[in-house]
Amino acid sequence: MVWTALAAASLLLGWGTSGSGDEPWKERRYRGRTTYARVGDGAEVVLHAETRGQNSALLTRRRIDPRGVVLRWRWRVLAHPAGADPEVRARDDRAAGVLVIVHESWIPGRTRALLYQWTPAHPRGAWSRSPYSGRVATLVLEDAPSDSLWRVEARDLEADLARAFGRVPARIAGLGVISDADNTRGHAAAEFGSLEVLTGPEARAALAPP
Repeated sequence: MVWTALAAASLLLGWGTSGSGDEPWKERRYRGRTTYARVGDGAEVVLHAETRGQNSALLTRRRIDPRGVVLRWRWRVLAHPAGADPEVRARDDRAAGVLVIVHESWIPGRTRALLYQWTPAHPRGAWSRSPYSGRVATLVLEDAPSDSLWRVEARDLEADLARAFGRVPARIAGLGVISDADNTRGHAAAEFGSLEVLTGPEARAALAPP
């Protein structure tokens, strides 16, 4: 397993170009394989995720000090899995999620993570725990239908981790994205822009009111 330490500097985690060979993303399969593909969106390369009853994530393993960090990205949903409800074990799916891995383990139920998700099943701002593991905290950031509109998120990572786990870890273990529909056996599709890890003035500017 390769780990990359991040000093106190902003970082752009993009999707690169197909075949570049130097992207830090690795697939983690849970049940089948979500299809992830790089596609063009104007001048930017974005990630298209689509699943029909599968569930896998893309992760980048990087040790990041979350203090003073803002995590920013843009995303859109093209199709929500019908009947999904991330608080019900048998229907625990979402079209789009961004993962903050606090501690990764191959032992089921031992990974500690914060999952930002987009689901119409619950209102924006709703905190919960995964029905599969109390070690995974979830926060609904968007509850809009699949209208194909891009939304931009900017999250105070330090504050969210403190809210989720009662303390801020000295390091997080990595970041990831997920689109899954394995429990409902439905269809989900979403797209993700680059993940930006912002510090210093860039972080403060990202959280400032428009």
